[in-house]
Amino acid sequence: MSLFSLQSRTVLPLAAIVAVLTVAACKEWRATYSVPEGRHLLKKNKLDVEGDNLDESSMENVIRQQPNLSTLGIKFRLIVYNSIDSMKVEKIRLKKATKLRRKNEKRRNREIRINTRRRDRAMRRGKDTYFYRTIELKDTLNPKPSLLERMKYKFGEPPVIVDSFLFQKSKEQLSIYLHKKGYFYDTVTGYLDTVRKKKIIAHYKAITGPRYYIDSVVIVSTNRDVTNSFYNYIRKEPDDSPLNSPFHQFLAKQQPLHVPFDQDVLADYKNRVAQYMRNDAYYGFSPAHVKFIADTTKATMTVTLKIEFTDRIIRSEENPNEVITKRHAATKIERVYFHIADTSMYGGNFRATMEELQLELKKDNFLQTLDTLIYDDLMKKVSLPDSLKQKYKQTHYKSTVEKNIFGQPKDSIAQDRFRIATFLFNGKPVKRHGKDTLVMFVKPGLVEAQNYLENDNYYKEYYLDRSYNRLLQLGLFSIIKPVIEEVPGNKLIVHYYLVPAKKQSYSFEPRFTNSNGFLGASASVNYTNKNLFRSGWNTTVSMSGGFESQPAVFATTPDGQQVQQSGRSFNTFEFGPTIKFDLPGLFPVGVAKLDKRQRPRTILSAAYNFQQRPDFSRSVFQLNYLWKFYVGKTQVFSVGLPGASVIKFVALKKSPEFETRINSLNDLFLRNAYSDQFIWEDLKLVFDYDNINADDKKQRWRATTNVTVNLAGNLLYYGFRSMQSMDTSGHYQLFGVPYSQFALADGKATVYYDVNRRHTLAGRIMIGAGKPYKNTITSLPYDYSFYAGGANDNRGWVARTLGPGAYKYYLDTLRTVTQIGDIRFGGSIEYRLAKGKLIQSAVFADVGNIWTINGDPNREGGKISGKFYKQLGVAVGYGIRLDFSFFIFRLDLGIPLTNPALPDGSRWIFQSRDAYHKEIDDSDLTDEQIKKIPAPFAPHFHIGIGLPF
Repeated sequence: MSLFSLQSRTVLPLAAIVAVLTVAACKEWRATYSVPEGRHLLKKNKLDVEGDNLDESSMENVIRQQPNLSTLGIKFRLIVYNSIDSMKVEKIRLKKATKLRRKNEKRRNREIRINTRRRDRAMRRGKDTYFYRTIELKDTLNPKPSLLERMKYKFGEPPVIVDSFLFQKSKEQLSIYLHKKGYFYDTVTGYLDTVRKKKIIAHYKAITGPRYYIDSVVIVSTNRDVTNSFYNYIRKEPDDSPLNSPFHQFLAKQQPLHVPFDQDVLADYKNRVAQYMRNDAYYGFSPAHVKFIADTTKATMTVTLKIEFTDRIIRSEENPNEVITKRHAATKIERVYFHIADTSMYGGNFRATMEELQLELKKDNFLQTLDTLIYDDLMKKVSLPDSLKQKYKQTHYKSTVEKNIFGQPKDSIAQDRFRIATFLFNGKPVKRHGKDTLVMFVKPGLVEAQNYLENDNYYKEYYLDRSYNRLLQLGLFSIIKPVIEEVPGNKLIVHYYLVPAKKQSYSFEPRFTNSNGFLGASASVNYTNKNLFRSGWNTTVSMSGGFESQPAVFATTPDGQQVQQSGRSFNTFEFGPTIKFDLPGLFPVGVAKLDKRQRPRTILSAAYNFQQRPDFSRSVFQLNYLWKFYVGKTQVFSVGLPGASVIKFVALKKSPEFETRINSLNDLFLRNAYSDQFIWEDLKLVFDYDNINADDKKQRWRATTNVTVNLAGNLLYYGFRSMQSMDTSGHYQLFGVPYSQFALADGKATVYYDVNRRHTLAGRIMIGAGKPYKNTITSLPYDYSFYAGGANDNRGWVARTLGPGAYKYYLDTLRTVTQIGDIRFGGSIEYRLAKGKLIQSAVFADVGNIWTINGDPNREGGKISGKFYKQLGVAVGYGIRLDFSFFIFRLDLGIPLTNPALPDGSRWIFQSRDAYHKEIDDSDLTDEQIKKIPAPFAPHFHIGIGLPF
């Protein structure tokens, strides 16, 4: 049996799971094992809300004491905590501490011996000094915990003992929660109910009473510009907040106002208004400048809400100890400076230069700079005029112009163009076109293209965030510190303090892979250069190799013996080099010549891979040329180079036995899958959507989408067919190999919804179809085909064994282990429990299958038809996941509910098997072959790394 997809003709796997759960449930008595006498374990909280319909899960979150975490009603973590003896853990810890002290004593004695010898050696040689060696001692204050200690105190969870003080506090918190929601006349009561010995259920009852509603809004402000900007906000951004649209309609006298009074919503509204103001050129606008004054009327249960906008309070420029008020006003950018703290390009001893100039090496913990360069919107680099320079050693210059409060030069650059920036750096003098010039470690046009706070433009905070993110995405800087300097006249000077990151690095990366249950171990040695040619080219050169477990091609050996899949070794070896260039811009067009709203990147890569398997060896050479366009924060649109997006050559060298067996089957589909292939993709389109924001803790709905379209072989066929030779099968060839011609579209969408803090509902749908034509008449190339089944697909089947269509695998003694098709449809839904804890679990349902687009006489029933929906394989199951932060270990059990290969009347697990047995009885299968047919509804275990989607 396979290690990753165990099959059984009985229900033993299910019985084993039931037995484990039963034993765990029987140990529930251990939940109160460590509860002191006279105290009680909090079994659960029960909240009863009368009145208006409120979000009870949010109310439960404010209860101060929460019961121990349980999965399927069993408190596993509490049971683990109680099952491990604290005295035993303490004895192990003390024993370890004693051992560490002994080791430290030996290390101290060794340190004394080593340094005594060094001192004596130095004295014999007449030296006054010697290097003292210090041997690091083991940490005895915070030693590494033992396995039992980690299990008890890291994974285990101590019992939650009922605390009457916290119980009263919880009632107060519930009342405060209701007050914030506008229920000023609420009533919260509660009592503790002892249900068993040492166990208590905490009951809470909340009566909401009537609620206050906002029925009118009054804007209070002496600043007409701010008031107008607020009106624009509620008019232009109606969906930004639930208050915007009602406020706008009321203030426009279109309809009366009736909005629930909710302090949490109002507090969030403050932040949204302040953020909008900062994005509307009002620098320094904060939530503190928005005040809400609520005037309540009990008779009508209504609130008149006053929204007051206040002025800024800042320090006086004349007297820093004095504060003054300043009216909010739209601000513009006066200048932009890039301060690059780097000496890698400096052509001399920088420290000596600074000492000679009597300058400090650093100012405000930032390396000082000597050279100045101006970059303008005409894509030219301009040094400061000679009249403003003082030549230093004929290589470096120190500006003598007037300094601002940051100690940086104030130049007289014309302000009528936007893309102007001043670079302050320590450069390298070079001769270009017969003239002396200074070179930075990176081309200034690339850095300036990441700045959105441009000269003489209005300030917008999201421009600052965008600029920071763009500089970060370049990968060229280890420190990025933007500083905004206010100057008179409602002007701002933008300073970017940048520390270059390490340019080159080497790395060794071991990897363990799991591709639908097939484990692999590999490693790669990588060289990375983040700034090739000073153009921000992120270059990676890798050499990788490893071993992987792959299934046999055929289910039986040539003499009819069943191929054993269980315990299979790493039967596949592969290695190969890869070189990849990740370039800013649309190569060969540089990023500095493009509009800043476009931030494309170019991906160029070349790779060679050699794979040795028992039946054949496989060599793959591939070239890729891709342009990537980033649209907003959530979308990426990629386009391959038209005419040559991907060029791929696959050469197979089959063993004589394997080739003889394939030829004897007269299977064109199988022969096409295991033959030399040449793929020239004319066009590749990829669309990616991802709105997952890891920093947004309130985000409950998340979604991702990936759509890929491939067109291959058309340029070669329609454009250069007359120049090509033809093989004996009538296929046109390039370099002696028939090339593939096909069109393919594949899409995948996932959705996640956080039901509450611990539970998530996740769903996925996959649809793909490919059409081979003209020069390819059978099926898609192997690497572009679809498959179904496995740990990341339909978990009711072993990887790549489901389908195609209603193909009756059990009647085919010559079947292959891996089944592929030209069309795919699949879907999955999971309900994930205990989100964010070490142990997670999930219940799931999977549905799907694959089909061929052309008929295959060796796999009857595999062609797509109008009855495809009746050929969907359906499975349900349960999974356990261990979240170790850096990876997730997953064990899923999938049970097929319907098997599309079986005849009508036997396809569902609850239906009779008579029709299925009749087909087998009427076949030519021998008794030995019948015994080897896998059970049609056998459960399958799958081991996976990471979540399935």
